[in-house]
Amino acid sequence: MSDLDFFNAFGAELNSASQTVTSTVGNGAGNIIGGNVITEGNQSVGGHGFSSPFSSGSENIGSQNVTSTVANGEGNFVGGNVITEGSQSVGGHGFSSPFSSGSENIGVQHVNATVANGVGNFIGGDVVTEGHQSVGDHGLAIHAFH
Repeated sequence: MSDLDFFNAFGAELNSASQTVTSTVGNGAGNIIGGNVITEGNQSVGGHGFSSPFSSGSENIGSQNVTSTVANGEGNFVGGNVITEGSQSVGGHGFSSPFSSGSENIGVQHVNATVANGVGNFIGGDVVTEGHQSVGDHGLAIHAFH
């Protein structure tokens, strides 16, 4: 029986996810992109609902990388916006056990954009790089003993 099988069989939760979203667009010389370039990653890691009444807690680990590399070089044209966005939620979502020892939530997020480096590059819109991250339990936790 693996550790994950053991934890799941006896009420503890182990949720782990890794996500990588990458776009490499219009790099080099003389590229034309007539519209927007959108690179977006959405990730949710954790239990969603009710945990076991005798759960020892949960462990939720999320790792996310969102990267865009757009119009780098010489004489590149992007006619619209360049949007790079990452959204991550790590933690239990719902009701936890009254006998739970709590949970451990770890979130790591990287959102990077490299846009229009070089000579004579043109971006006809906005360059937006955003990261949204929520780490922790989201819901009702009832603990009988502390």
